[in-house]
Amino acid sequence: MIEVEYVYIRKDGKVLKGYAHFFKADKALRFIYKLNSSKNMVFTGDYSCTDPLDFEYISRRLK
Repeated sequence: MIEVEYVYIRKDGKVLKGYAHFFKADKALRFIYKLNSSKNMVFTGDYSCTDPLDFEYISRRLK
């Protein structure tokens, strides 16, 4: 299980923290890339993985 933390900024300026859960590392990485290109959603840089191979896969591609 992979958990990605992000922040959502609403139009009224309110900031909401959210978490997305994934079972596959490639889908989590695709979501992180979408967060990096989004205006309202910001990747906080925090993610956790239960599988060390998934953690290594994501961390190598986020350099």
